[in-house]
Amino acid sequence: MVATFCGHRVGSEEILDLFILWRGQPGWFQRRGSGGVGGGGSRRFGAGTKGRVSQHATYGDVTISFDADFDANTVTILNVLVPLDKVNTVLVDGIAEPDVRSISRTLWIEPRLPLTADMNLMVVRRSRELRDYLQCDIPMPSPMNPSLPNVPVITVCEKLKSK
Repeated sequence: MVATFCGHRVGSEEILDLFILWRGQPGWFQRRGSGGVGGGGSRRFGAGTKGRVSQHATYGDVTISFDADFDANTVTILNVLVPLDKVNTVLVDGIAEPDVRSISRTLWIEPRLPLTADMNLMVVRRSRELRDYLQCDIPMPSPMNPSLPNVPVITVCEKLKSK
């Protein structure tokens, strides 16, 4: 599972604009492949606008991307235009399988968050549906390449268990 968080600060709070959970088979984001690991994106803001955020990230041979236009109140994911009226969270399934990937659900999560170091954790704590969607009962697979350094991945699931 990979999470994408877009927000902005208002006073002493962070306001959730968009939260995307990208789900695939366990460990899909650890894949090695010809695509390598990388990403990029852009953020554009102007006077009198809410802004636009485009981002992409590559995990082996899987690329995830979105284009959010907060003035038009829409986000495009998987070439699907999603209106953000009463929606700030998008759940994407089957991301590592081109013929299966789809937007499975959209929902609204209370957007006002305290300023903390881990916004993903704060959002997930607010929704039983998001916690269920994470499937924390499924263990992470072993690293795909045992010759590489074993860097521990501290997931939101691990953080939920520790608190």
